[in-house]
Amino acid sequence: IVETADEGIWILDHERRTTYVNPRIAEMLGYTPEEMIGRRHWEFLAPEDQARARDASDRRVTGRREKREWRYIRKDGTPVWA
Repeated sequence: IVETADEGIWILDHERRTTYVNPRIAEMLGYTPEEMIGRRHWEFLAPEDQARARDASDRRVTGRREKREWRYIRKDGTPVWA
């Protein structure tokens, strides 16, 4: 189900490194899943958004949930909001 989901699914470990992405999120960003594994979520964001993403990630670890939108940068350099 996860592999064929139309939504992007991204799983991080306790160090916030990517341990799994489904094909949909990789396709959205123009990468293969293998290229994304081991990298931190914010590495795929616009540079000016990365500090905000790290701060949000720190809050998430404490259990705080927030709805956020991020400006990702696709492998080809084009932005995509999600």
